[in-house]
Amino acid sequence: MKVIHICTHYNNYKDNISPFIRSQCISLEKEGLNIEYYRIKFKGLFGFLRNILSIKEYTSKKDYDILHAHGHASLLLPFVKSNSKFISYMGNEIVGDYKFSGSTTLLSKFRAYFVRLSSFSADCVLVKSESMLKFFKNSSKKKFKILPNGVNIVKFKPMDKYQIRNKLKIREDEKIILFGSSRKRSVKNYYLAQSAFLKLPKNKYKFFYLENIPHVCMPYLLNALDILVLTSFFEGSPNIVKEALSCGLPVISVDVGDVKKQLHGAGNCQIVNPDSSIIAQAIIKNFKSMNKRKSISNKKISTESISAKLIDLYQEFSA
Repeated sequence: MKVIHICTHYNNYKDNISPFIRSQCISLEKEGLNIEYYRIKFKGLFGFLRNILSIKEYTSKKDYDILHAHGHASLLLPFVKSNSKFISYMGNEIVGDYKFSGSTTLLSKFRAYFVRLSSFSADCVLVKSESMLKFFKNSSKKKFKILPNGVNIVKFKPMDKYQIRNKLKIREDEKIILFGSSRKRSVKNYYLAQSAFLKLPKNKYKFFYLENIPHVCMPYLLNALDILVLTSFFEGSPNIVKEALSCGLPVISVDVGDVKKQLHGAGNCQIVNPDSSIIAQAIIKNFKSMNKRKSISNKKISTESISAKLIDLYQEFSA
């Protein structure tokens, strides 16, 4: 089976592809699928039009069994012919770009409308969590499926915390809280986390932010730190939470995306209201009750398991 994945061009990642898409495609290749990538760059209306012409020309040269568009790349799908079309919606591209205030910009809402509209051109639409379905008026149709990204449970696993800290030159007694994204990404609602951090006792905790960290380093980082805090305005199925759980890292999160489902039955993890005082209290309580780490990942969301489900869907919708 020959599949082309249409995705946004990322300058900061290997092969200019999101590590989550790339990991999934590597797993598909191991199962014998022939995978190709088409990376797009959106730069205004003219850039969008150039991409339409370019991808139509590119895909017309080969006979693909599946065209699989990810995120904003779904905007191009109505203009391309294929035996079978798939869309994977990642998260807030279906609602718009959040500002630090928590509202979404008018222009991005307009774009998000057309992103959702592109679902009508697909044979199968994949969303990361059930909470995303409510944004689609046609979500009751059988072509909508819930399929989150998988986790490489071979790489993301519990390791010796103090050995990792020694390698990273982090003191054993330091209490370090991880904010699971860059502070610049407004959808992640950093200011709520910062407000909670400021309510903690001074000089007792340190805070780390995911800025310019290669994804290959994440298993070690998650094993070296003490707690993950997630305060996002919107999520689909946040990979950072699944990776943290696979490493045994406790998670404190607002109720967003499918996080509540992920944390069900997980020790030292908590869903909290988006209130800085409540988050601060949860952090303090968590440090008091810490015990030996144990992976609480679900093998059903391993990269291999998700790939098997995706292959089944490819076969079902291309028959």
